[in-house]
Amino acid sequence: MVNLMGTLSTTSFGRNFMRSFYGLNEYPMDIIDREEEFLIRVAIPGATNVAVSVEDTSLLIDVDRDTSEEPEKGQFNIQGITDYEFSKTLSLSNTNIDVEQITSKYSRGILEITLPKTEEAKPKIIPVDVSME
Repeated sequence: MVNLMGTLSTTSFGRNFMRSFYGLNEYPMDIIDREEEFLIRVAIPGATNVAVSVEDTSLLIDVDRDTSEEPEKGQFNIQGITDYEFSKTLSLSNTNIDVEQITSKYSRGILEITLPKTEEAKPKIIPVDVSME
């Protein structure tokens, strides 16, 4: 399981997180911190099965590609595109995510997971009283 170091933020998803992520020989991922939400994008081309779920304080991503139903005619000289399974667990503990509102979609080889922030996690604008006296 990858621990997101307490909070979903640019700092949390910095170089150390990405080093640990890529060190596991997995697929490229972006995590974008927006004002209202976090957006996670994972490049997983050719997936035939994609599942995203939340269990306790963990976000689970399970993906596989099964080509057994698409037999190839002819003999391979090189076969670099194969079946695969991919599983990722991200800790959401100590984050201000509205778990009930998480959504996901998979299109053109990209899985997008939107994690809405709770109200207390959203930026607060503090008015500044400007005086020219």
